[in-house]
Amino acid sequence: MNNNTIVFFSLFVLFYLIGCSGTHYTVPKESKVLLPVEKKQKLRLVEDEDQLIIKAIFLEEQGALKASSELFASLYEKTAKSEYLLKEASTAHQASIVPKHLSELEAYSLKNPKNFQAQRLLLSFYLKEKALNKAKKMGNKLIENSNQAVDFELAANPYIFAGDYQKSVNYLEEAYRKTLNEDILLKIITIKINYLNDVASAINDLERHKTEQGCSEKICLQL
Repeated sequence: MNNNTIVFFSLFVLFYLIGCSGTHYTVPKESKVLLPVEKKQKLRLVEDEDQLIIKAIFLEEQGALKASSELFASLYEKTAKSEYLLKEASTAHQASIVPKHLSELEAYSLKNPKNFQAQRLLLSFYLKEKALNKAKKMGNKLIENSNQAVDFELAANPYIFAGDYQKSVNYLEEAYRKTLNEDILLKIITIKINYLNDVASAINDLERHKTEQGCSEKICLQL
């Protein structure tokens, strides 16, 4: 047997043994990519965040405002996103409670002085806690930067609580001039008559409104 015959015979035996061994080799259709642990955790956090958002919004729509505020507080703690901080504060305000992250809202307001909604919420929380000096400062800050009637009306509230009725009337009169809203006028009339004993001025205000804006049932009942 020559050398070529020996080589051929050896190869034949080798292929035969491989074929009979029962071992099959397949190429996977799709290779599996293993995500790093950090990426898995990030994806899990996003999924958890989405679920919490849905639940918090659902609770808010159902009127469970305290529970909704607590969930938005959890979302803020997990993500440090300011939108959750503001939603926590907003739902807490609607639930007539003070939010967990009040100090963080104060810090946010300092960094974002043009966010009037944050300042309005802070003013309402200060009133709830009877922190009248803080509420006055926040009200003054609001009307320095905002020209909206609602902010003059809000700024009047701490002065009403503090018994500084003339100051509150000054702010309310500015709000009234901007809107000619008769509900604001009626607040002014109530304070002038019941706390300032200025009946003549109150009647003049009513008569002027009647002449310029007409006499609605609310206004005519006061005359």
